[in-house]
Amino acid sequence: MRWTEMIRLKTLDPGAEGLDRLLLDAMRHVAKEAGLVEARIYSRALYPNELALNLMWDTGSPETKGSRAGLCICQELRAFGLVVHSVWAEIPENGP
Repeated sequence: MRWTEMIRLKTLDPGAEGLDRLLLDAMRHVAKEAGLVEARIYSRALYPNELALNLMWDTGSPETKGSRAGLCICQELRAFGLVVHSVWAEIPENGP
């Protein structure tokens, strides 16, 4: 089953010291996880102080509270601002 994990960060300082390094380290770390299909970092087009990390997974079933890697990333990002973490399961073409 395919599912996506969305980790959003709203920070007062998108250029905060250590944030770029943390995001790049997180991407390298999560790339080693079994079942990961894709990982991308986005910056909100209108508000550069909002960032998003999207992790696309393909595993037997979704981790409803998030992956171990995603939960660790959230904990680290909380030092930089407000973090919103959600998990979304793909609806198959033939329905749920």
